[in-house]
Order: sequence, then structure tokens, then C-alpha cells
Amino acid sequence: MQIMLERLENEAVKVGLNIKVNQSKMMRIAMKNNGTLYIYSETIERVPQFAHLGSIIDNAGGAEGDIAARIRKAPIAFCALKKTSGTQRHIQRKPNFASSVQR
Repeated sequence: MQIMLERLENEAVKVGLNIKVNQSKMMRIAMKNNGTLYIYSETIERVPQFAHLGSIIDNAGGAEGDIAARIRKAPIAFCALKKTSGTQRHIQRKPNFASSVQR
């Protein structure tokens, strides 16, 4: 992995790009070699999880963190929807099955 990073550094220098090491993070999943990686002789920070396109990815491969985050965000989204709604529309969180049953 370090060899690939060194090649990336060399190619970046050739075209005038600079890799921002302080904004670079790494997360390893199921790798035998858990050594430290470097860019421009600076250590890349290792993180246990990160968010990408709204989903939380963790190094254990589970979705518990992502599900918990979505559950925490749901009430906030409902409150925002209720505040922006200019009509008298009522949003039901639980369906009312009694009113839909016909006799």
C-alpha cells in the first residue's frame, strides 16, 4: 500500500498537484498489514468510521452506526417539515387503520 501511495505522490508532483495530508484519512478493513502509511513523510490519520454520501461506513463492516444515525435524524426532519408546511396538513406518524375499515 505504501508503494502505491509513493507512486501517487510522484504522479501528483509531475502534474503539479499537492496532496493535503491533514485532510487525508485511512480506514483498513480485514488487512493483515496494519502498519502506518505516509504521504510526504507525514502520517495519515487512521479512523474507525467515516461518512460517505450520507452513509456511515465503519471498519467492522456493520450497519449499526448508519441505522442509528438515520433514526436520530428522522425526528429533526419531521420537525423541519412541519415548520415549513404552510398548510393545515397533518402528518400522521402512525396510520389510522380504524378509519380505513369499511363495514
